[in-house]
Amino acid sequence: MAKIHSTAIVAPEAQLADDIEIGPYSIIGPEVKIGKGCTIDAYVQIKGKTSIGENNKFFHAARVGEIPQDFTFNNPSAHVVIGNGNTFREFSTVHLPVKAEQPTTIGDNNYFMNNSHIAHDCQVGNDCVTVSNAALGGYAILGNNSYISAYAAVHQFCRVGSFAMLTPHTKCSQDVPPFVLSEGSPAVAHSLNTVGMKRGGVGPQARSLIKQAFKLVYMRNLPVSRAVQEIEKELLAGLDKTSDEFKWLNLFTSFIKESKRGVIAFHKRH
Repeated sequence: MAKIHSTAIVAPEAQLADDIEIGPYSIIGPEVKIGKGCTIDAYVQIKGKTSIGENNKFFHAARVGEIPQDFTFNNPSAHVVIGNGNTFREFSTVHLPVKAEQPTTIGDNNYFMNNSHIAHDCQVGNDCVTVSNAALGGYAILGNNSYISAYAAVHQFCRVGSFAMLTPHTKCSQDVPPFVLSEGSPAVAHSLNTVGMKRGGVGPQARSLIKQAFKLVYMRNLPVSRAVQEIEKELLAGLDKTSDEFKWLNLFTSFIKESKRGVIAFHKRH
């Protein structure tokens, strides 16, 4: 049976799993669906058309499903979709989308620290970490296993690739390719996120190939399109397409080819 504090306000139309817990003074709206094993602390607000999976944790004053901070918002069908096993710490926020075609989406096993902000129309993958006071602008995309450090900001429409890392106070105004560790304002590529790659199961042979690809893009003074061609010719062409090495290296290359805002530049040492 659900454990709902007497001071919580839960709309009778809300669809709640039988075993969830809702703390004091929290508010759950009428179009909210919450799955099994979720815990909701005090003063949490979950509003709008919000669908939440299983085993998510919402800490004090987290807010999900609020209307976006966009003057053009007029989307009665806007909704938020959240997967399983996520943690939303104190005062973290997730907003409804502006566009009707796609929800603001959060995958599985992500950790959003206090005061982190996920804006409208964002797409967050799995196993990402967003540290205290970091913010994603509208339409931003985070790949799996990405790490956004404290006070870092991702500009609207920017993408952060899988296993990429933004260091504290980084301002990202272009795409950050997978596996890249970035820093600065504006963000520049510093090196590879080797620790994150190892933790994420990227093997030594794949890491070696990605390091070579990184050098082609960032250290040979080649146009980015030419660097990608060199990667495909020198590195990808000789790999078994079913291998992990091909999968990881192709992730890096495809991301760069698909970039609409361009990828961040390289850190110039003085």
